[in-house]
Amino acid sequence: MTYNVHGLPWSKNQSKEIVAYIAAANPDIVCLQEVFTTELCMFFCSQLTLCGYTVKKPRDEGVSILGSGLLTAFKTSRFLCVSSCFYPYTVYHNVEVGANKGFFTVRVEDAEAPWRRLVITNTHTQSDTLFSIFGLFTTVSETRARQFQELVRWLERERDPVLLVGDMNCEQSPHPHIRFLKEPLLQKSTLITTGEDIDHVAWLPMQWVPDGTSWCAFDAKGVKATAYRVDHVPYSDHYPVVVDVHIPEIRTTVQGECGDL
Repeated sequence: MTYNVHGLPWSKNQSKEIVAYIAAANPDIVCLQEVFTTELCMFFCSQLTLCGYTVKKPRDEGVSILGSGLLTAFKTSRFLCVSSCFYPYTVYHNVEVGANKGFFTVRVEDAEAPWRRLVITNTHTQSDTLFSIFGLFTTVSETRARQFQELVRWLERERDPVLLVGDMNCEQSPHPHIRFLKEPLLQKSTLITTGEDIDHVAWLPMQWVPDGTSWCAFDAKGVKATAYRVDHVPYSDHYPVVVDVHIPEIRTTVQGECGDL
């Protein structure tokens, strides 16, 4: 699940309703964005723990007015945490300077099969602010594209499968090496105020196929969404997205193929 909970200091606090919704939805992995205040973070950490989750918070304080707002949780019975790390973006624009935007990686292993690992990457990229209407949209879009470049530069090094989850603030991926999982028949919108589709679960195709593979073959060889839904719950300015994900074994190159993973 990815869910921007609209936890700004001046926003209406609906954290109790959000926790009740998460508990009922019962996802294995939860990635929250905009958990900005200390009180909100403490509440989510304590309540999700009571619901059977291990909750990880990035070390992102003291750099700007607000932290990253990222919070990642996973079912304690399903996964064990191996490591976690926060990476701040080096580029940002407009009012984003007030939050320590970046991406938060949590490496987990299957509790029953520890050789199976997964890197959960939670992020909230550059938003289209009000200043965008005054001719600065190109700058905002370029900033977001550069943040995606930073994601790719770090995450493509990973030997464990990566899921990129969060509020991407764009309907189409600005980088060909990050693929948003889609449901072709689902016309989804996740930002309530505009009807845009900006919250996603994504994967990195270069982890799954060797160099030299045609782009048309990537989607057939990698991560797939087996179920997809947007829950229209009224607790934030975003709707949560819940995706069932199939992750195949990482494919290794064989003799005669081009390139290496």
